[in-house]
Amino acid sequence: MPRFCNRLKVLPGVLFLVLVLPLRAQEMDISADLALISERSPRISVHNHRDFLFHGSKSILKKYNPFTLIAGSLLYTYQNLISQQLSASCLYHPSCSAFGKEALEKYGFIKGFFLAADRVNRCNRISGMDIHPLRVDPHTHRAEDPAEAYH
Repeated sequence: MPRFCNRLKVLPGVLFLVLVLPLRAQEMDISADLALISERSPRISVHNHRDFLFHGSKSILKKYNPFTLIAGSLLYTYQNLISQQLSASCLYHPSCSAFGKEALEKYGFIKGFFLAADRVNRCNRISGMDIHPLRVDPHTHRAEDPAEAYH
């Protein structure tokens, strides 16, 4: 019998927590907090659509080559679907996928593929210790490494 009485003493406190406190939380005005958050948050573009490999090329051989179509479709899928879902950031500017796209466009499939593979292998924190500090942009904190440097 004493256990039942102890449970009855706790019941009003539990009812107060369950019924009254949520009503008070709903009455709070949070519009000022939301305005402050939206004012301080940076404007980030969510949709960053990138074109297909050899999008502007006039050469039919470059556009419809099977190797180019496979590499281009993989890069297109990665850049427009997968990369937007990842929170990791590249150490270099341009990003590794943009570098691979530029290398494939500029040097062709074989050399472009090996340059892109080399760049992806170098894009990690361990290899980042070998980047010379003068190559790092102070605003973006990324090392400049364009595809034109590998002629």
